[in-house]
Amino acid sequence: MKKIIFFTFLFFLIFPHSNNSNSLYIFQNNLENTYHVKININKEIDNNYLNFIVNNNLTEKEIYNSLVIISHILANFNADFFEDFYNYNYQGLNINLVSNIIPNSKDLNVSAFSLDYQKKYSIVINVTKKPLAKILCHELMHIMEYNIQKEAEPFPNWESYNPPNFYYNYSYSSNYNFNYTLTDELENIYFLDYYAHSYPEEDRARIFENICAYQSKYSYYPNINNKALYLKEELLKYYPSLLKSKLFENLPITS
Repeated sequence: MKKIIFFTFLFFLIFPHSNNSNSLYIFQNNLENTYHVKININKEIDNNYLNFIVNNNLTEKEIYNSLVIISHILANFNADFFEDFYNYNYQGLNINLVSNIIPNSKDLNVSAFSLDYQKKYSIVINVTKKPLAKILCHELMHIMEYNIQKEAEPFPNWESYNPPNFYYNYSYSSNYNFNYTLTDELENIYFLDYYAHSYPEEDRARIFENICAYQSKYSYYPNINNKALYLKEELLKYYPSLLKSKLFENLPITS
């Protein structure tokens, strides 16, 4: 079965012009069956409880290109990993592909969001935003944290990896702060950018997105590297199947 799926992926990657509706359905169905996830395309989102308007006007070309990228990201994991999202009587991971997400606040520019709602983990992602691979990985990190929260407080020692007397903004609309980011002296770099200052969850997702999308190494930035190693250590406690994946190939086993 795996060989059949592999060659189906290969077919699509070699013949990118094959993006008609039937071919897209086969591609989507193969991804869903391989990883036991649900991919919803141009589907109405139940967002009455959110402050977003979601548009669904994706073209077949946009859908195809998105599925190719998603297939590469999902391949960093394994099927056992995605089974964890069915614990606690949940309905697994749903990835919703949309053409636009419009927040009610002009201060926000939303590319994607993730939800733990009605016994279902969902990612809603505007696939016209780039880079899609990083955005998807970022939201996957949030989903993993939602799942961990069912049994423990995630990353209990995270604050100890930050500079002394540092406090997150706990806001998405605070003034931008570039302290301790890549513009600082090397020994003072603890965050990838100002967005990582907003919440500890966003800090972790920023680090994870580069590991997941690009197999990034952080060895040049010792403080961020220590965070990455701690993030890996904690994730493996709750998702031991990741040891059999290629997700953390470029990070040492322990800090």
